[in-house]
Amino acid sequence: MKRLIISALFAAVLLAAACDKESKNYGDFDEGLLLGQDFRRCVSPICSGWFIEINGDTLRFLGFPENSGIANSDLDLLPLPVLVKWTPYADPDFADVQGLITVTEIHKQ
Repeated sequence: MKRLIISALFAAVLLAAACDKESKNYGDFDEGLLLGQDFRRCVSPICSGWFIEINGDTLRFLGFPENSGIANSDLDLLPLPVLVKWTPYADPDFADVQGLITVTEIHKQ
């Protein structure tokens, strides 16, 4: 019986040591999933753009920042896991538009 308890404790220690509990920390970046292009057109300057999922919310941004790290060939692989820095869209004329953001930096994951 003593041998069984020691074996069980040894197995529990091995399992606990093998468990990867380290969370991924990307600094100021959020993990996102670039979903695809918004092909809607209208007379407003905030139509079209790109759909992205961040923290379970589907948001939209109008364009990629310069030096984004996303190549045109990457867009064939959608949905694409990305790391993104973003802020709410800042133009007060369009403050009532839901889910519109400005992407300040974006890179493939």
